[in-house]
Amino acid sequence: MLFFDKIGLEPENARGNVQRIYFSITGATEPVSHIKFHIFYDTRLTVKENSNGDVITTGKGLKEFTTGSSMIEEGQLVFYVYSKDTMLNASCLFTIDFIIPENAEPGEVYPIGIAYVDDDIAYDTFINSENDDAGKLQMTYVFTKGIYNGYIKMLGEKKLLLQPRPL
Repeated sequence: MLFFDKIGLEPENARGNVQRIYFSITGATEPVSHIKFHIFYDTRLTVKENSNGDVITTGKGLKEFTTGSSMIEEGQLVFYVYSKDTMLNASCLFTIDFIIPENAEPGEVYPIGIAYVDDDIAYDTFINSENDDAGKLQMTYVFTKGIYNGYIKMLGEKKLLLQPRPL
């Protein structure tokens, strides 16, 4: 299972502030040595680069891996990982820091998730070095049932705009 945080925030305390979102893994049964994900997020959020100028910060679970990330366009990031020998453990794979909009209102939801993409460079992947049947089966499971997208939600009730009644 791969999952993003689902976070609720008080709008008056969150507006203009940075919120870190974690993307974690648990329960991988086969070795994984090649990963590529496209991350999509609500464009009302702004990605805050880390101190290295990266849009994604690698988590503890990938310290032995070669990693990279970039912004494809507002609302879409790409993250890749590879290693010949290392296996993933249950841990945080990466974090993304988002700046909450100054005009965030109660009840608003800002989705963050992963969708499978073949971008004509290389398709998204989550597989072992051998690219064998067990690795392909695990990758199929991940991209069909194993990813749980997240969000940042402003707590409180959304304000309804009342329309005047005709006389």
